[in-house]
Formats: sequence, C-alpha cells, structure tokens
Amino acid sequence: MGLVQKKLGNYNESFSLYKELLSLSEELQDSVNMADGYFQYGILYRLQGKENSAIYFHQKSLALYYALNNPGGLISNYNSIGNIFQNIGEYDSAAFYFMTAINLCRETNGKEKNLATIYLNLGEVFQNLGDYKNAKEYLNMALAYYTLTKNDNARALAYTKLGNVANEEMQLDSALNYYSMAKSIYARENNLRGINDHYVNSGIWRSTSTWTGWSDAHHSDYHIYTFSRILRNW
Repeated sequence: MGLVQKKLGNYNESFSLYKELLSLSEELQDSVNMADGYFQYGILYRLQGKENSAIYFHQKSLALYYALNNPGGLISNYNSIGNIFQNIGEYDSAAFYFMTAINLCRETNGKEKNLATIYLNLGEVFQNLGDYKNAKEYLNMALAYYTLTKNDNARALAYTKLGNVANEEMQLDSALNYYSMAKSIYARENNLRGINDHYVNSGIWRSTSTWTGWSDAHHSDYHIYTFSRILRNW
C-alpha cells in the first residue's frame, strides 16, 4: 500500500503507511522490514527535495542491509544516494555512489539487471562533469543492455541522453540522429512524454546549430506547447 501511494504521488499517505510498518518492525525487531522502511523513507524524502533527511534514512537502511549481508538492499540505497547528490549538483559524490553500486552489482550473481539503470545515471553524471568520453561509454553500456532485453522505452531514453552528450560536444549530426531514433521508438510505443522530450531536445539542437534558423526552433516550441497540453490531460 505504501508503495502504491508513493507511485500515485500521495506522499503523506505513503509516509503514514511506512510509519506503521516501521513501528511494528521495530517492536518485532524485524530487521528486514526495518531496512526496507528506512529505504522507502529515504526515497520519499528525496522525491520531496529533502536531501538531508533522505540521506539520513538511507544511511540507516544501509547499516541494516550491511548487517543482513543483503547486496540488493545495499545497491538500491547506493543508487538512490547517488541520485540525491546528482540532483543537488555534487557530481563527484554522485559518481562515487553509482560506482559503488556498479561494483557491487558486478560482484553479485543475479544483480546484473540493475546495472543498466545505474550506467545511465553515471553516464549523465559524467556528462555534467564534462567528461564526455566516460559519459558515452556508460550510456552505450546501458543502451546495449536495453537493446538485448528489448526494453524499448529505456532504449529511447539512452538514445536521448547520448544525443544530449553529442549536442554538448557540438556533434550536431550525431545528436539529431540519436534524437530521431528516440522519437521513432516513442512514436511506436505511443509514449507522449517521450515525444514531448524529443521536441524539447530537438529545439535545443536547432538553436545550437549554426546552420538552421530561428523558425525551426520556433517550430519545435510549437510542438512542445501542443504536447504539453495533451500531457496535462493524459
């Protein structure tokens, strides 16, 4: 129930349900559910932009998962803490936690499926650090996994992020190619949010290019406005 309320954006209701879980788990000395409860608290605080509280509860969860020798719980916490530092622009710290999660995934049988998401996160961190070589390396590793597992929407997201890197490198033809591949997947999957993101990125690409005019960027702005109206009613 707490997870459902969190996905619905009903954070207060989710907090109440996890508070009940933690109260009962602490009474029963149920370390497994206590660790999960603290983790969920960390996620909820992160979603609300309360980074210090989020890190505090993730650290409590990490301590329990470490004692339980539960690599899955450790990986989830490391990845979430990495996201927190990424969101506040502390990219070196974000990279440290993402790399810690990646190394643990590689050492743990059955956790390889977690790698693609963390590769994607780390690739974006390296982009923000201006390290485009490593950004492309990790984004391409994520793309390879999503292609292998036929996760099309995630594959489109990887193409979009690769396009963003190429755009910053002023490799504009490559950027457009990545954005176009993402758009074709989003259109096939009827992913309106993804299509809207395509027009946002395409507008940035056009405004960056020295050989396209204002009218093209304005054309993308029109699509952004149109899709935003659709998404409000979606």
